[in-house]
Amino acid sequence: MQKRLIWSLAFGLLAALIALGVAGALLWQNTSGWKLLIPCSILAAFLLASLGAWLLLTLARPITVWKGVLVGLLVGLLAHPTTWYLAIIYLYLTGSESSLGESMLNPIQALWGSLVYSIYSLALVGWVTLPLSMVCSGGLAYYYPKRILMTESEKDG
Repeated sequence: MQKRLIWSLAFGLLAALIALGVAGALLWQNTSGWKLLIPCSILAAFLLASLGAWLLLTLARPITVWKGVLVGLLVGLLAHPTTWYLAIIYLYLTGSESSLGESMLNPIQALWGSLVYSIYSLALVGWVTLPLSMVCSGGLAYYYPKRILMTESEKDG
């Protein structure tokens, strides 16, 4: 159980680093406030990838590469609305105004807003983030049973 948690958190850290690379490359030079999406994408990637990896390593028996790829697809898809939701909530809590001078979406409205915004972010960068997420998660599913479960069974035997 402890090894699965450590592997899940390490996988979340890998996803956070990938999110930093993708979001940072796209938004670092931006001066219009979009840089807020960088820490939001890092946090969303870490949380969702850690949860996805833990579910994969704990519940998916036997662990297969295709199950890993499916988990990666789900994590990649859910990361976009989660990133937007975190950004909207941050702006709401700090009392920021929209570009039209109106108050930001409240937490309930942000649920719908994040889904709408994520359509655009998936179209713009999903072609990079989804395959990366699927390959990394499939790699985890390939590597984990061959290396970790074998060493655990060798210790028992």
